[in-house]
Amino acid sequence: MMADLQALDDKMLDDIGIRRADIPRLVGTFGDHELRMRSLVQNARA
Repeated sequence: MMADLQALDDKMLDDIGIRRADIPRLVGTFGDHELRMRSLVQNARA
C-alpha cells in the first residue's frame, strides 16, 4: 500500500487530500483489512 501511494504524483495525492510526507503515518494507521487490499493499478497490469 505504501509503494502504491508513493508511486502517485503530487497532483494526484493532492486530489485525494494526502501530502507525500503523511504517507508513512497514514499507512501506519491502516488495519489488516486495508493492508490486504490490492491496488487497482496492479490489477489493471496483471
